[in-house]
Amino acid sequence: MSDWGVSRDLEFNMAEGSILEVGNVWIGDKTRLNISGSIKITVGSFYIYQNSQSLDSTKLTINPGAAFDIKDSLNIAQATVEIASGVGEGDLIVRSGSVRLDNNHSTLILRSSNVFKKLDTGTQADCMISMTRGNGYLELYANQQLKQFNFENTTIASHTSGIKFMTLNLFIDSSVTYIELETLAGGTLGSVDESVYLTKNMVIDGFREYLIHLDSINPDDDLSLVSSKNGDWVDFTYVEDDLNGGYWFSATHVIPEPATFAALFGIFAFVMVACKRRN
Repeated sequence: MSDWGVSRDLEFNMAEGSILEVGNVWIGDKTRLNISGSIKITVGSFYIYQNSQSLDSTKLTINPGAAFDIKDSLNIAQATVEIASGVGEGDLIVRSGSVRLDNNHSTLILRSSNVFKKLDTGTQADCMISMTRGNGYLELYANQQLKQFNFENTTIASHTSGIKFMTLNLFIDSSVTYIELETLAGGTLGSVDESVYLTKNMVIDGFREYLIHLDSINPDDDLSLVSSKNGDWVDFTYVEDDLNGGYWFSATHVIPEPATFAALFGIFAFVMVACKRRN
């Protein structure tokens, strides 16, 4: 578990109450981990890696009863990490304050609220989700409080697979009612020299008004790099929250043009006639 690429084609389970203390954890391809125990990493990161040729084969599931204390980062490289419902707030200490989505298909699924913290006495408000390269996926099924979404300055030369972009794909389930951020991206979401660095983008699926609240605005975050997955929201901006202070992350909801309405009405009428004939 502590050597690059060694752990392959295995299943690793930790029961609640069990304890593992180790310098580093490096998980290789085709590995399934189910953790309900306590893991303490004293030197570096918890790094979980999946070979891009074996999609959906490497997954870490963190269950209720689990507790992490990671000296550095939780680094998800082309693999999936799922935090199950019922994991307690602050049960997962990541002392770098960063959960990193590194390379295509990297996925973090949060079914519990505010499970991470940076300091023993801190909260998830001190932590950020960092994009490193490729398509990263963050799926939210519970309310969250975070410092920001962070976009690293990754050079093209450091990526040998030819990927020249990083995109945070944010899915927000309909059950989520509130997301609190210090700032959207802390000034890290901006245009770059595309001959040197990977381009940066953010795509939101499930955006709604009065959902994402920001304590402050960083003017270096370029909102033109934010879009909705289905194109149903455009022109992302900030709106002051006069009641509570801070800002709401806002956008314009796109209403279908008359021609689109006509097409939709035609489909509806056809379905109604078909149902009437069938009856």
